[in-house]
Amino acid sequence: MSQDNDARLQFAEFLTRLANGRDQSTEWSEYVATHYSDPFLEEIRRCVMRLRHYSTAVWGDQASSDTLLSWADALRLSIDSPLQPHNHSYISLRMTASEFVMLDCMLRRFSETDEFMIKDNAERQALYNLQCLCESYPAHSELPAISIAREELLGQ
Repeated sequence: MSQDNDARLQFAEFLTRLANGRDQSTEWSEYVATHYSDPFLEEIRRCVMRLRHYSTAVWGDQASSDTLLSWADALRLSIDSPLQPHNHSYISLRMTASEFVMLDCMLRRFSETDEFMIKDNAERQALYNLQCLCESYPAHSELPAISIAREELLGQ
């Protein structure tokens, strides 16, 4: 991975931690107070500064967190070569467009209501299919334990 791609990925991971409320002041100075020769990364950095200091958005609210996560996604998608992590930090699952639509519908409903429910057989089938994809992941045995995954997602 090129140096610019590596910096983009690291900054994306920082933005994800920041959006999830796990930022440290040392990380802020390491990532945001630094200037980058990569024009795209530098513009994202500037946007983070503007959001934090000049925006009418409330820092730490859902809207600002969603913005940070969107920028993290944009950085990941801008990386020239496909991510092929050796430590299984990222996992790609292939699903049909119909499976994706059903899962997206359920997740959007969950994010809006905080209730996770299955409304019909199509949603049930999409979840079964996703479970099969998870079970068939080639390095399933190398994934972290559920306790470690929870800790990583929720912080200490």
